[in-house]
Amino acid sequence: MEGLKSGTLPPPGFYLRDYNLFYGAGQVNDASGNEVDADFEAFVYANAIRPIWITDLKILGASYGLDVLVPLISKDVKVGGNRDNVFDLGDIFIEPVTLSWHFQQFDLGLGYGIWAPTGNVNEDSLTMGTGQGAWRT
Repeated sequence: MEGLKSGTLPPPGFYLRDYNLFYGAGQVNDASGNEVDADFEAFVYANAIRPIWITDLKILGASYGLDVLVPLISKDVKVGGNRDNVFDLGDIFIEPVTLSWHFQQFDLGLGYGIWAPTGNVNEDSLTMGTGQGAWRT
């Protein structure tokens, strides 16, 4: 998703990344990988904005930064004759600490983040909602 420099954090400044993710499926497989005879379709689209702030502050020689990831999720699922869809806020990822070192031949990054249960959970829906329903690190 990030490309060749996926492990590289940017230099000091404010940045805004915008991720667009698509997933589609038209079959269900069993544990052995064989297709199950089911009338199934799924399509998921997520747009996630990620503001990133890398400060001029140095900690252990690394640039200190922070970011947040805010996903908007659309799901459309059909199983048999039943279809359900949802569009809602997903779980927000808060990363209050990123440390990045930039060397001549490589970069090194370290971060700590928390997933906040901001998305809805709906176990009665085919989509299951847009969140996991728990704080996660």
